[in-house]
Amino acid sequence: MSWVLVLAHILLIGSIATVAAFGAWRCRRLLRYARDPRLLKLMWFYGLFAASLVPMAIWAAQVGESIDDAFSALHSGAEVVNLLLLGHHALLLASLGIAGLAFSAKRVGSAGVAAAGLAFFEPSILVLLALEAILTLYIAIRAVQNYMERRSPRALQVATGFLLFFIGHLSFFLFHLPGGAGILLGNMFALVGIVLLVQLLPRPTT
Repeated sequence: MSWVLVLAHILLIGSIATVAAFGAWRCRRLLRYARDPRLLKLMWFYGLFAASLVPMAIWAAQVGESIDDAFSALHSGAEVVNLLLLGHHALLLASLGIAGLAFSAKRVGSAGVAAAGLAFFEPSILVLLALEAILTLYIAIRAVQNYMERRSPRALQVATGFLLFFIGHLSFFLFHLPGGAGILLGNMFALVGIVLLVQLLPRPTT
């Protein structure tokens, strides 16, 4: 049964990475028509987020039976920390910091980018997961505030996407088990959230 969880986990991570990479590609195409600073930040957010999932997928394959999901407690009992895992968290924190900058939150965004460097000096995975949950919560709050001001369907979809993104990362923190590779339920929330966000990007005319 464990190999089924491993495969499902890796496929789900791959799906999220593919959607995020598509979002980065579409942002890059749109930048040909207008040099929008916010769009440029979104491109880096999607790109770094997609890149962060590559070492995570490799790491998940390595830990194998340590995979756990929302309904199972399969884990090794000890953290398996290596450059792949730390690289994942560093790239993820950088992407979330840039997303914060896209919402004109310079202090929070800069803190997120700075935290990316700290990932290689902080051996506590739980601390890194907490930082990621805090950053996604802040971004979600800003997205909800934006919806309250605009009251538009697009703003609502952005808020929903980032809220699901936050719920996914919060679940990674709350249900973390030493040596475990995250939970499938959290990745499902993250997948739906990123799909909602990328779906809003306009299609290039050519």
